[in-house]
Amino acid sequence: MRRRRSPALLRQGAFLLVCAAAIYLPLAPLAPGSERVAPDVLFCVVIAWVLRDPASAPAWIIIAAGLVADLVLARPVGLGALGLLAASEIARAQRDRIHGINILVEWIAVLLLFVLTWAATLFVLRLSFADTPGLDISLRLVTETAMMYPLISLVAALGMRIFGPARGVARALEQGGTW
Repeated sequence: MRRRRSPALLRQGAFLLVCAAAIYLPLAPLAPGSERVAPDVLFCVVIAWVLRDPASAPAWIIIAAGLVADLVLARPVGLGALGLLAASEIARAQRDRIHGINILVEWIAVLLLFVLTWAATLFVLRLSFADTPGLDISLRLVTETAMMYPLISLVAALGMRIFGPARGVARALEQGGTW
């Protein structure tokens, strides 16, 4: 008799694979010799996934992905993982307020969350007397990440099939309304 695999376990495995791809994507030489700053694709993937299917994005996968990203991308080990975990837990707690209203509200909320996470990271780096990137690099990172999030959100909505109906639509259907 064959055992059935747990759908939750499969979704967690898919999340882990997508996180692995998001870690290595910034290493691709898309514009060698340019002043381009790679967006934080892992941040976008984790937040988009947590907002759409929080049960399949446990903290241990987020921490593991953050630690691997810190090592692979030569960032201070643990600092990026801590920021990623904090941001994902804030998004998880505010999920009903952020996701399902419209994409513009979600995008602005995620942008603010990234700016706060990046500012906290810079604060800790300065506090420890480590070298920090300049304002121009920080602004480019925020801009590139902000421009990447709608694309990641669209892929999450269409490609990965983890996008449920908007919260307002689900509530209306539960109360006997129509789509």
